Amino acid sequence: MFFELIRIFLVVSIVGSDLKETMKDFNYNEENYTMSDEIL
Repeated sequence: MFFELIRIFLVVSIVGSDLKETMKDFNYNEENYTMSDEIL
């Protein structure tokens, strides 16, 4: 159980960092930011 939590945390952190990088690359405007926030 404990190791599963660590694995999930690692996956979430990796995916989250990838999302931040792609958001920077696409240079979204405020409208797109609000839309992505609603999806999340």
